[in-house]
Amino acid sequence: MSDRTAAPAARTLAHVPDAVAVPGRILLAAPQWYDCTAALARLTALFTEADVAAETMEPVRLDAAIWPAPGAVPVHGLILHPSAEDYTAAAARRGTPPAAAIADWTHHTAGLLAQCARIARLTVLDPHGVLDDDRLADSLGAHLGLTLTGDATPPARSRDEDASAAVTRYLCRLAVMETPEVGKLAAALAPRVLPLWSAPPAAGIGDALATHATLAAGTGHGGVVDPVVHAALAHRLAEAEAQIALLVEQIVPLQEAVGAAIFDSATLQHQTIYAEDGLTHPAFYPPERRPADGRPLRWIGREDDAVVATDISRTRPVRVDVEIAVTISQAALKGFSVSVDGKAPLSVEVVRLDDGSWRHSSTFAPPAAPDPLALTRVGLHIAAKTDLTSRGDPRALAVGIHKIDVWQIQGDTGPGTVEITAADLTAPAFYDLELHPSGAAFRWMGREEAATHALAAPLPERVSAVVEMPLAISQRAVDGLALTLGGTAATAVKVEASADGRLTKTFTFAGVAGADSLGLTLAERVAEGGADGRMLGVAIARIVLRPA
Repeated sequence: MSDRTAAPAARTLAHVPDAVAVPGRILLAAPQWYDCTAALARLTALFTEADVAAETMEPVRLDAAIWPAPGAVPVHGLILHPSAEDYTAAAARRGTPPAAAIADWTHHTAGLLAQCARIARLTVLDPHGVLDDDRLADSLGAHLGLTLTGDATPPARSRDEDASAAVTRYLCRLAVMETPEVGKLAAALAPRVLPLWSAPPAAGIGDALATHATLAAGTGHGGVVDPVVHAALAHRLAEAEAQIALLVEQIVPLQEAVGAAIFDSATLQHQTIYAEDGLTHPAFYPPERRPADGRPLRWIGREDDAVVATDISRTRPVRVDVEIAVTISQAALKGFSVSVDGKAPLSVEVVRLDDGSWRHSSTFAPPAAPDPLALTRVGLHIAAKTDLTSRGDPRALAVGIHKIDVWQIQGDTGPGTVEITAADLTAPAFYDLELHPSGAAFRWMGREEAATHALAAPLPERVSAVVEMPLAISQRAVDGLALTLGGTAATAVKVEASADGRLTKTFTFAGVAGADSLGLTLAERVAEGGADGRMLGVAIARIVLRPA
């Protein structure tokens, strides 16, 4: 049992990008290719005791079941999905080669990412976290906005393994680390995964050596292990890890070269770096959780400066949003700063979030010499920290970071381009300005079915209009969104979804020179229910009009 102190469930939906109403019905989905029986049983018991309707189904049925008819209670989907290491280790114990298991996991995860892009109300749960977390009721309740009182089933240690299984897991971890695609998919899926605590598996070199010694000794009581064999195994494992590190180092420039064409595309890049997995610089202490709500974080303070590598090409201006979950003092918060490739920001904004965190946003100019083969590196700096030695804690702490978002932003838009932000959308059809967990401001459209926005700048003959939507109440609402320029309809329309669920809808217009108004129309609105009873269609972060 973890020794963390349980806290009452808070009605904060910081992890839920689509949270607009408390769900009245839960859909539980588990894949047939991984044993999630125990995790499903614990979840079902949790919702049953809270009198929340919960239905278990296969993941392929979620798309059809997730969208209720107008006026129905809000529905939220929870889907169980194992990590690559857990899946590969389980498959290897059944005799499946690790390479084949990793290929299966990447296939399943790519499909799940596509499903997340289609379904806004979908949260991914790790089956081992569901079983192990002694604060599951609090974490899940806060995430969904429900009061869950716990269940009678005590937390398990779902990865309790014998010596042979621990060695198998360690070798599978090495195989997973050699597969760059696993890291990319895991990072893309992370925004949809609810962080849950889970007992760490025995998977280090020391654990592998210890379990090998137990196997070699037979019963493990009084047996003798040949020290020469033990030393040889330790050398081989260390050599394997060194080779993996070298491979990863060599893979990076290859990925940069292969991705050069992608870096030159018009798509603005975005990457989220989570503290648990991404902030591994020596300046950071090991990961821990914020006591109030279990939010993962890492303290910086072991060193005063850290550099974090990203996958963002060095071709455009960028904005870096650092979510600070906790600070040791106001002086530490004020003394925290960010640089990009050694350059200071053009502007800095620090905003207090509803859950008590701070978002530290820094905007940077485009590189003087854009290089599509170079990757952006983010520098984190602290000017003040507190030495806790006198309190019995050997650490010196400044701020605890939950995640870092790095965004490419539009630079010089050029003549004929008009950018309409969410703050500019003040027509009666739009609700008040809201903030997405990613940091993007948006407005829901749906108070009325149609809106008109006046255009001050002249437009050229042919125009491309791109609508960026971090949220949508349904796919039908996205499909039914229509734009006009000066009353002229679009000649072509295209909808695209990013891996993290954001949507863009591009409209192409001809013969619109001199148009002075932008019209927006919704064909689908859904009553979300709840206290406010809002009618919602799509959430718009910005609209960009460019010469086509």
